[in-house]
Amino acid sequence: MNRSERAFLARGIDAGTARRLVDAKMTLADLKSKTLPELTSLGVNSTASSVILNENRPPIPATILTSVLFANRFTCCVCREHEKPIILHHIVPWEESRSHDANNLAVLCLDDHGHAHSHKELSRNLDRSAILNAKQTWEEQVRRMDAEAIIRSSSVEYNSWAYFNHLRLFELAEELDVDFTRVTGFDNALILALIFPDGALRPRSSDTFYMYEGPEILHLHRYTKGVMTAVLRRLVVFNISDHLDRGDLPHVLATGDFVFVQGAHSFKSLTKSHEGPGQTTRGVRQANRVSVEFTFDNWEALSSSAHSDWLSGTKRAGTLLHVRSVDRDVDRLVIRGTAIGISNGYGDLKRRDYSPRFGRFIDFDPDEDPYEELSDFDGA
Repeated sequence: MNRSERAFLARGIDAGTARRLVDAKMTLADLKSKTLPELTSLGVNSTASSVILNENRPPIPATILTSVLFANRFTCCVCREHEKPIILHHIVPWEESRSHDANNLAVLCLDDHGHAHSHKELSRNLDRSAILNAKQTWEEQVRRMDAEAIIRSSSVEYNSWAYFNHLRLFELAEELDVDFTRVTGFDNALILALIFPDGALRPRSSDTFYMYEGPEILHLHRYTKGVMTAVLRRLVVFNISDHLDRGDLPHVLATGDFVFVQGAHSFKSLTKSHEGPGQTTRGVRQANRVSVEFTFDNWEALSSSAHSDWLSGTKRAGTLLHVRSVDRDVDRLVIRGTAIGISNGYGDLKRRDYSPRFGRFIDFDPDEDPYEELSDFDGA
């Protein structure tokens, strides 16, 4: 979303019209030079035209605008139909509230925006209460959606985790009150003396090329994947794979957030060691002048293929990252963080088209067992 498009949306122009104006190379200054009939002919609604011509209402601040759009996945919170153009609607009208607060803004499609401004005698109206309820329900579902999609994608045959940051993963599990005894694979891992009775990993031999060498690796892998699944069910993760936008992300991301990014990664070893801990590797996902950067120990690779191939050179991968900093570097945006897990494949997460009403449908069950590991992918 470029600066002009953001400026249009902030003044009440719907997303479809804003995109057409941007494609026509029009700026806010261009619109200010138009007459009311000319703005109408361009598809600008009367409220936005009044704001643009008179600036009698301050625009929605960019930080609030972007955060609300992301919190709603750029999708109407009522119908949730992704392809429909959207508009930001003041739940309590601006004239009454004088508030651009995020809690007073709802993302609506043009159809539902029309319903919000009309009254029906024989059917339920889209009043303030209904809009607020729809907004809260949708935003809560969006908060869970990306983590759920990662879990389900990990059950697809051609996808797999290639690396875990075991120290940070188990720290997160403890912080999130994961009951290790209920994690998939706990019993076998305990019997094989791969873990302590409290669920912590026993030290692995450092005289190996990678951590998962040995006849018991399938049991170790199953258990640690189960821990990752339990952690993901408790985390809020934001998939930024199809929105590497240096203008928007600073308004959305903050230190401490968890993000997932899928796409072409560049992996480069920073040491000459190929055996034991300390095989430090640098990972970078770069596009649109946005750079996602991290380092990890390749000794913690989950398979020989991951250790020798998937985590070297340029590969399509997905990284779950704990954000440590979001900085502008000249004309780039640099996101640095700690890699919690790196996956091989997960191309189905390259685009976030898996929300309800479009693409794959993620069904959220509030009573779903947070320790259950999916045996197959049930997307349509």
